[in-house]
Amino acid sequence: MDLWSGRQNIIANSWSLSVTEKQPTTLKSASENDFPKRNRNQLTIYYFAYGSNLWIEQMVRRIGPVDRSDGWPRRVSLAGYRLVFDMQGEDGNVYANIEPKTESNVLGVVYRCTPEALQIMDQYESGYERRQVSVISENGERLDVTTYVALTDHVTSVGNLPTNEYLKRIVTGATEQGLPEAYIREIERQLHK
Repeated sequence: MDLWSGRQNIIANSWSLSVTEKQPTTLKSASENDFPKRNRNQLTIYYFAYGSNLWIEQMVRRIGPVDRSDGWPRRVSLAGYRLVFDMQGEDGNVYANIEPKTESNVLGVVYRCTPEALQIMDQYESGYERRQVSVISENGERLDVTTYVALTDHVTSVGNLPTNEYLKRIVTGATEQGLPEAYIREIERQLHK
């Protein structure tokens, strides 16, 4: 099955919406074009983003310049998981999370990051822990990546919806990253619930 064609079956069983992402407390500003060439050789960690970190502007504000050379970030699919909104933040809002689900896929992008960049990301991703997963890129390349998954004590079953502002950040990022329209429409539907 071609996950990038925009077919509706990409998302058929992939969405259960009830989690959001918290607002950063401090922001870094840097242009994506400021990414130093010397850092490209030090980029040793692949980070899979599936929520509001799809939005490059947010990533730049959080970790500084983002490597956009040589086809990075790359669109990928995480098989056997679905996107849910069940991570209860300290602010009471819910944020994106992933959970295992057979025959489902979560679409996102992989950024190349330094270990220091992920340490900075950890500060924004409280309530989550890093996990290792394998994703498949559009061209069939398998990548072992780091992503964030909600800690068990932060998962809620109350069924709260994420804020519209948070969902708009996800949609903005998904659009700018070129994720399939059908997938983006499923996210947008949460704005009207």
